[in-house]
Amino acid sequence: MQVVRSTDWYFCIKNQELIYLDGKVVVIQTRLARCLEALILHAGETISYDELLLKVWKTEHRDSSTISSVIAELRKLINCRKNGPTYIKTVPKRGYCFVGSVEFLELSPQQITLLKNPEKPDAASLSAAQPQVVVKEDTTLTTNQPPASDKIDNLPSSQPKPGVLQTAKKWPWLAAGALLFMMVLIAVFWFSQSQQPKPPAESLYDNLHIYTYEPGLELEFDVSVSGEWMVYAHQNSLSTPKTIILKNLLSNKVFYYDAISDESVYSPSFSPVSNKIVFIKSTDEECQVRTIEFSESGFTTDTDEYLSSCGLSRIWTTTTFSADGNNVFFSRSKSLADPLKIIKLNLETGFERQITSPATSGRGDYSFSLSPDGEKLAIVRNHLWKSSNIMVLELDSEEIAKVQSLPYLILGVGWKDHNTLLYVDSEKRLVEFDLSANVEKSIISNERLLNYPVVRSNRIFASRGDILDYTIWSFPISEDPTTMPTPFIDTPYKDQAPVATKNGIYFISDRTGKNQIWLQNEMGLSQISSFNEPNRITEIVYAPAYERLIGLVNHRLFSLDLDTQKLTYLSESSGSIKNFTLSSDGHQLLYALEEEEIWSIYRYDIEAGTHEYLLRGFSVKSLGNKLYFTKLRETGLWEYNLVSKTEELIVNLNDFKATQFWHITKNYLIYIADSSVHFYSFKESRELWKADLDNRSKNLSCYNATNTCYLEQSSSGNTEIIELRKNKEF
Repeated sequence: MQVVRSTDWYFCIKNQELIYLDGKVVVIQTRLARCLEALILHAGETISYDELLLKVWKTEHRDSSTISSVIAELRKLINCRKNGPTYIKTVPKRGYCFVGSVEFLELSPQQITLLKNPEKPDAASLSAAQPQVVVKEDTTLTTNQPPASDKIDNLPSSQPKPGVLQTAKKWPWLAAGALLFMMVLIAVFWFSQSQQPKPPAESLYDNLHIYTYEPGLELEFDVSVSGEWMVYAHQNSLSTPKTIILKNLLSNKVFYYDAISDESVYSPSFSPVSNKIVFIKSTDEECQVRTIEFSESGFTTDTDEYLSSCGLSRIWTTTTFSADGNNVFFSRSKSLADPLKIIKLNLETGFERQITSPATSGRGDYSFSLSPDGEKLAIVRNHLWKSSNIMVLELDSEEIAKVQSLPYLILGVGWKDHNTLLYVDSEKRLVEFDLSANVEKSIISNERLLNYPVVRSNRIFASRGDILDYTIWSFPISEDPTTMPTPFIDTPYKDQAPVATKNGIYFISDRTGKNQIWLQNEMGLSQISSFNEPNRITEIVYAPAYERLIGLVNHRLFSLDLDTQKLTYLSESSGSIKNFTLSSDGHQLLYALEEEEIWSIYRYDIEAGTHEYLLRGFSVKSLGNKLYFTKLRETGLWEYNLVSKTEELIVNLNDFKATQFWHITKNYLIYIADSSVHFYSFKESRELWKADLDNRSKNLSCYNATNTCYLEQSSSGNTEIIELRKNKEF
């Protein structure tokens, strides 16, 4: 296998693996691997932007900034630094050139394994090996190999964990010296701290003022720089269009945007001089970015102007003006599979360009805000639909950097000052993040259920309340075409992720103010778990053979013993597990692990505590001795033979793609596609019925013993826009 060796790393082209000298392995994204391969194969030559676009995306129809963002990510991975190798040199107005020193090796899989375990005796001789075969220019990249790094705990102690550096043996005198040195440092630090005056108490934003009173949802909003005006999107329910309301905060006069019944108008933002707003208008056919002026009398209708298309209709995003008011930023998406990218539009020339290039495995860059100095954009980047990365984009250089990774989704991010970000955490508390210190802290004590923070002249505004209500519905496993789900648990609480078992229905609820696991059966309702730390439980299953509940919390597998209430983690915190299920024999877990846009199916043996890679796939179920799975970018249901290790497409359904909410029996396939339930017959090779629901549904669980399925359904909650005010110290 062809491997490139440099001063700091090895690059396995076929597997898209960067192997560092300490044995750490990173499976890099396809576009990064293609870019690095192209640069290395033309080392010493300048490759133009157009050439790189063709090699990375197979197209010339992208902006050069998309390449610069790839280069920026690549430089971090390959250890470009001031006091070390440069590797990639920027050739102004032309492109990039690879200037690092590299060698080409032909290594066997066993030799590559040694690189990942540098402490083995043979690894040292391998690192000194001379090049054997030079990589040809027509080398192609593939992604059909299992991930290099398992990132999973509990592998047998006799086997080294793939991609994980094994602990080196230390001489006793080194350990004693290190311990003594640490004790001295601690003593010095304690003494210096004891001599310092205590910092003043930090203010809490616990008082509030309410600005909106309409029933329904108020989410996207903005406050003018002058503090005189507020504009917000209002929606009576999730099934009705949005409209824009303009409010004068001094006179309390309210003005409504004049929209027709099938239009949704949302995501408004003020211009710097507070006489114009930019907003989104969408229908089922199109999505538009528009501006409109206003005065003391409300909206000036004849100034309503079309600016550009934002692509896919009814996809939520934010908008903002530049600090000088000459540019507008918005996001565009061509389809649901196409991630949102941020567009910069010059209002004077009409010229627009794409300034961000998110990965293809999420919703993209859907929310952003301008820093107080007007020099940066803070961006919320959806990662795999279940987590968020907060990015900061320098508008002059267009360099982008990830500053925070959150194992949950957030709606928006704001700026408290030029160095401090504001966002809402998984428990709906407002927190601030110091960019210099890389530290997060909560700035309120009691206020919860907040979203979308906005800061104007040191005044903090936010949307407060429940955006979604969650209920649990049920329906019979039946061929009857009139079958419709009906409410099973419908309360003011967030009841989610039902699991049908012989004991009753286990589900997740916030009835105690924090997500816990509950059981509903003939005996009534009872709380099963008592998690103390903040958690984001997203899925659970019941393992009857072990009398345990197994679930996902922050993408990490855990086991809860129902007799002792003992909690045990089954996978590393660094893992990125997205969905899982119990095997049909009840002794194994089948789960999907995502690493750098590559989805893989693994098997976890509950008894032995071992993890095993199986195949590439998005979600998986077992039926008897066979596995059935879906793929991320291909439609249909696939069957996997565990003996021959081959796969076969058995059902090709257009809406059955990247699907994880489904149930399979010998005769039927039942699945959820957004807001509809589908019942497919294998015997007749057709869909027997489809039930359209008013709201989006997920977390399908069926119990064959009672021929009943359960699902989670989300509907509209109620929110209001508030200002948080300081009222006490702590």
